[in-house]
Amino acid sequence: MAAGRADAPRPGVLPSHRAGRGKRRRLAYLIERYGEAIEADLALGTATTTGGWDLAGLVRRRRYRFVLNLIDSLPSHSRTMAAIADDDEVAAQMDLDAPPRPPSLTEFDPTTRAVADLYDRVGVLIAAVVASTGKKPPRVPPYRRPRLAIDRLRERTRWTKHKALTARLLRR
Repeated sequence: MAAGRADAPRPGVLPSHRAGRGKRRRLAYLIERYGEAIEADLALGTATTTGGWDLAGLVRRRRYRFVLNLIDSLPSHSRTMAAIADDDEVAAQMDLDAPPRPPSLTEFDPTTRAVADLYDRVGVLIAAVVASTGKKPPRVPPYRRPRLAIDRLRERTRWTKHKALTARLLRR
């Protein structure tokens, strides 16, 4: 599950399937479209999950919510998420103007963090090398990191202080 705006659709979730309405309908839709990928992910696992789940057995036992939780918890590099990302119908529902979502905290492990830090430092080095030639250095955007509740709180606090300062200055 990707983090991001609350109103942004999750991959593979049609608007009529949001907000907990029609769990069986949503599960039927997902299995109908991506059944082989879901079955493989649940049975074989992914690089970060162990697998061992029998999709047909879970559905026969009416464990719909559990199966949906398993599917929603699959990492972004799973077979199921790859199938959803490659679905033209899902792509047609996406807001093309929406900024890309930050990675989820569950997928931002220490290795990814180290890669992100290296990426950022290489960007600084590139800018320094270009600047040393007398040219304008490129702006290398930082590696995307998860946005946590504390990050959103800091952003709101900064914005509130900014608005208060702006109001004070404009009154003079």
